[in-house]
Amino acid sequence: MRYLWAVCLLFLLPAANAAGSAELMEYRSRVMEGAQRHLRAAASIVNDGVELPAHLAEHARALQVFSRMIPEMFPPGSHGAGSDAKAEIWQRWEEFSGLAQRLGKNAAVLEETAADAKRRKQAYTDVLETCRTCHREFRKQ
Repeated sequence: MRYLWAVCLLFLLPAANAAGSAELMEYRSRVMEGAQRHLRAAASIVNDGVELPAHLAEHARALQVFSRMIPEMFPPGSHGAGSDAKAEIWQRWEEFSGLAQRLGKNAAVLEETAADAKRRKQAYTDVLETCRTCHREFRKQ
């Protein structure tokens, strides 16, 4: 009887894992969309003349939180069908997680410079460039 359970588990675990992966990919997508909305709102302040520097600081704080969430949202093997993640994430994990840390640091600078129109533009550019680098290297196009 023990062997029957073991055989059943061998067939059921991959299916359970696949369902969890689909749920994780949907969650990850929603979190990424949220970060993108913070970036767009920040662009309104940095580039379009919306004078709400305190809001910019809040968007920057949200991006810092997001940056700390990134590694946990990419457990090994979560790049299957329906995912835009490349397998290189896990092959080059230190670089991937380093970009998440860099995003957090750049977002902290954006928060610090939110009230200074000249300095915040460069800080925002640095945040965007970190996102672009990560997507270029680790996201399927």
